[in-house]
Formats: sequence, structure tokens, C-alpha cells
Amino acid sequence: MTLPEAVLAVILLANLFLTFGVVRRLRDHTTRFAALENPLEGGLGVGDAVADFHAVATEGSAVSAADLHDSVTVVSFVATGCHSCEEQLPTIRSKADDAVAGGAQSMIVVVNVRGEREEADQLIAAVEGPGTVVEEPLGGSMQTAFGVKRYPSFFLVGPDGTVMATPGAADALPTVELRRTAELRS
Repeated sequence: MTLPEAVLAVILLANLFLTFGVVRRLRDHTTRFAALENPLEGGLGVGDAVADFHAVATEGSAVSAADLHDSVTVVSFVATGCHSCEEQLPTIRSKADDAVAGGAQSMIVVVNVRGEREEADQLIAAVEGPGTVVEEPLGGSMQTAFGVKRYPSFFLVGPDGTVMATPGAADALPTVELRRTAELRS
């Protein structure tokens, strides 16, 4: 084997390894994009009724599925240690404010994944405002009732307690429709 042939063989081997790496990365990205198309896979879908749950709001009041009746409610789930949740916090807070201003309700569920008090308190402070904030551990009653498997997760719940929409991101929550729904009820 001559030197040019050896160099060519090394280049071909390197190309082969790089190609396998790229293919593996593409498979990973394909899996992630498929998850984005159905962000709440395994959770509640449009038309599903929210199962009964019992939780406690951060200010101490009891919260249950009955609180979702008689009003449109935006329910957002965020988790401690979730970078995507942190990125969407300003939009989550803004959409919750808009919902309340439009006559709807807002519930933000802070999932304390690691049980660390300081981390949970920081997230709660970031989402506090009009509306209800609930803190629960991973696998809590509200997460179970909504079938939440990913964070952040969003639900628009109708006055009959059924899911009207499951947007994959906070900016996809239908603010205008909330105001119209609230005006129709008046």
C-alpha cells in the first residue's frame, strides 16, 4: 500500500465514522421533533374530561377539579430545573395575566422535582400574580389528573371541565379566544 492509498483509506474510515455519527444524531432529532408534534403524548387531549384532583394553592386554599367548572381556565405546568420552562416564564406569566384580565382563570402548577425549597420558591415567585399557583411534588395529584409527562405543559380547560386545547408552547395559548369566551358569558 502506497502512502497516498493509506491516506485515502484513513480519510474514508474517518468519513464512515462521521457519517454514522450524523445518522445517529438525525435519529435523535427525529425523535425529538416527533415529540414536539404531540407534546402531551399520553396526557389529556382535546375533549377529555379532567379527572378529579385535590391540591393546595401556595396561599393555602384548597384546589380541586370543581374549580375548573363555570369558567375557561388556562392551566400551565412548570418544573424546577426545567430550562424550557425558564425560557417560557415571561410568556407563561403574560398569558396567565391576559386570561385573568379577560375574565378567565389561570392556574400555574409548579412541580418541585428535586424537593429543593429554594429552587421551588424562586419559580413560585416568578409565576405569582393574578390567578392560582399550586406547588406539588413530581407525580402529584394535578399532574396525574392531566396526564402530564413533559414540562412545560399547557391546557385550556372549558367551563364543563373538558380540555379545549393543548398547545405545545405558552405563546400558542389562545389569548383572543379567551377574551371572546369571557365576553360571551357576560
